[in-house]
Amino acid sequence: MELVHQFVPRLTGSEREKKIAIIVISTLGEAELATNIASLDQSRGATDALHSLTQVGNAHEKQLAEKALQSYPFIHYIVRFAAVDSTEH
Repeated sequence: MELVHQFVPRLTGSEREKKIAIIVISTLGEAELATNIASLDQSRGATDALHSLTQVGNAHEKQLAEKALQSYPFIHYIVRFAAVDSTEH
């Protein structure tokens, strides 16, 4: 619980701060906590953190992040795909 308390200012900050905080919580060995926070938040920063974990996390982090993303409403996937697609052109 102390870990969450330390990160509350960043978890309620900018989208970039949320992304970094969730990734750091995961890398501190609390991948389940990090993905649960991201699942509850479902902000752009949380979504970006989960996508990052699916790309560069260890096997456990990847599995949890993918599962968390599956809990998101379908609209998140559409928005995320559109954002990625528009940056490639």
